[in-house]
Amino acid sequence: MSATIGQPVEYELMVLGAGPGGYSAALEAARLGARVALIERDEPGGTCLHRGCIPAKTMYEASRHCEPFHEATERRYRVIRELHGQLLKLLTHPKITLIRGQGFIETPSRVRVTTGDDVQIIAAPRLVVATGSVPIMPDGLPAVGRKMDSDGATFLEALPARAVVLGGGYTGCEYAGILNTYGVPVVIVELGEHLLMTEDADVVAELTANFTARGIDVRTGTSLEEVELQPTDLLLVTVGRVPESSGVGLEQLGVRFGRRNGLVVNERMETGVPGVYAIGDVLDAKWRFAHVAEAEAKVAVRNALGQDARADYRVVPSTIFTDPLVMSVGARESDLSREDYVVGKAPFRYNSMANCSGDTRGFVKILVERGAPHRILGAAAVGQDIEIHQMAMAMASGATVHDVSEMIHFHPSRGEAVKQAAEAAVRRLEAEARRAGR
Repeated sequence: MSATIGQPVEYELMVLGAGPGGYSAALEAARLGARVALIERDEPGGTCLHRGCIPAKTMYEASRHCEPFHEATERRYRVIRELHGQLLKLLTHPKITLIRGQGFIETPSRVRVTTGDDVQIIAAPRLVVATGSVPIMPDGLPAVGRKMDSDGATFLEALPARAVVLGGGYTGCEYAGILNTYGVPVVIVELGEHLLMTEDADVVAELTANFTARGIDVRTGTSLEEVELQPTDLLLVTVGRVPESSGVGLEQLGVRFGRRNGLVVNERMETGVPGVYAIGDVLDAKWRFAHVAEAEAKVAVRNALGQDARADYRVVPSTIFTDPLVMSVGARESDLSREDYVVGKAPFRYNSMANCSGDTRGFVKILVERGAPHRILGAAAVGQDIEIHQMAMAMASGATVHDVSEMIHFHPSRGEAVKQAAEAAVRRLEAEARRAGR
């Protein structure tokens, strides 16, 4: 369906951007019975599917299973094509119109879409902005063999002789691990005092020790200028991403911008401009995860269509795909006052299944409120073949540490470490109660 300027095509909702947040918004709107225009200049799926999460995790799994690099790169494209095809089928919903082209917001209820020489106007009383983010590539980087950002690394076709990874966040750590597993000498350079600055010190220490044992040269508290770059075949720059909020007409709407030009919204995902909502990586927000964008999409759409929904970030699980995995949910210790919580920890060296597998690296830990009813405030794990969702579900359902400690867990399993960590926290709470004479 197309129209010339002056002949707008009317919908009930417009969504600008078809990444995980954008396509989730379109699907939620369709589920609720609204006619929605989904506008995308590239391909639905966004960075996550085409240049980020999915290809990177395909390469991670391939490296873990010793799949030859050339076969892994071919499978990476097959996975993208398969998931892209599945997504396109979902978007054939009769309530969804996928409009390919560059969108520009003329007013809160009017978007101009340019596709080659064709221009059409899309109109709707409400708009969800989901334009995502782009990787940062600093100016003035030294001349080395190849320089790539995280998007470019997705399409690496040949292994470098030596790689320097600039940035010790989750993306840098993931790619450092993949390249190292394939036999590439890797130096990871982080200006901060340790890797993974958002994670707890004991979690980071465990991963750093494993990286070092594998031969990854970890340089923290170090600038790139302090590192010998010759010979370096690849400089992989993973110093973060910034919201992609310019060039689409947002400035003229009167929306508020925060850090790095990210959009500021309230808990209803409202920008402050009536009828305009924003979600995902385009926000000035703590979380840049596809699963967070999907949750925000439902909140924005429900509010746009007359319901009352609020974003809740208390339980946001994350997994960093290193070897071993790093997982967390809820509060970190740095978020809490020491007198307000106790820690229960269970090292995998005491776990039966970990010993059966021969990989006893890491631990599970649980942060529990010191006062009754002793709810779980957060959890973290370092290790293989364990997920954080059990703890996320416990937190979301309001379960206490006693509930988790008394739940029957399958034996032998790595999941028993969660029960053991909960039991450790309960023992600590009981010991404190005895000392206090309670």
